Amino acid sequence: MHKTKPIQIIEVIDKMTQGMSEPILCKCENNEEYIVKGLGAGRSSQISEWVCANLAQSLGLPVADFALVEVSEVLYDELPSRLRSIGSGIAFGSKKVQGPSWFEGVGTGHVSEELQSKILIFDLWIKNMDRTSGNPNLLYQAESESLVIIDHNLAFDKDFNSSDFLATHVFADCFADIANDLVARAEMEVWLQKALATLDEVCNNLPREWEWSNVECDLPVNYDYGFMRQVLERCEQKGKLWEGV
Repeated sequence: MHKTKPIQIIEVIDKMTQGMSEPILCKCENNEEYIVKGLGAGRSSQISEWVCANLAQSLGLPVADFALVEVSEVLYDELPSRLRSIGSGIAFGSKKVQGPSWFEGVGTGHVSEELQSKILIFDLWIKNMDRTSGNPNLLYQAESESLVIIDHNLAFDKDFNSSDFLATHVFADCFADIANDLVARAEMEVWLQKALATLDEVCNNLPREWEWSNVECDLPVNYDYGFMRQVLERCEQKGKLWEGV
């Protein structure tokens, strides 16, 4: 389980050029830079990021290091209007990866088939359609030949379509081997169940203020935890995860 004590942001640097959820580059008290999804990203986005990052970490997937970060009211009051979308209070921070390049699908040969398969099945499990060949949400570090997975704010997609998922996912070519191997499927289910066992603790450690859509805490988020749990519990029901694919 990841630490839940927020790291204080000491400088809000600038908006990132990539990302629809208004990520903002910040420097924190530990002298590390984080790409932060604040109030402008939406609470549902923050919740999904926190849950999925913890699940990915518990599965040993190469998720970017992450933390809860906090913008003090004093710092917020000093921000120019263009950066105020970050809001004050606790936000989701993903540590900036040093020296990465945006992963291109044509470079799959540099990533083991095992890792490709695990990322593919993880996205199938969390119903994340936002890792396509055109927008992989993957970073690649050539020097260490390592991959980093980022951006899970669109997970638990109620409009998830299995056919479209397999038609667009950057690692979709790996699915045929899993589809034809009942043993591999069973192993994947057991693998995912390890992460599912941590879900209650992950959700219990969400910031209380994330129950509200605004700083004033008078507009409830109404995040669909029931649907999220239903999605994730598919790995416990024999064959359920693979329906429609």
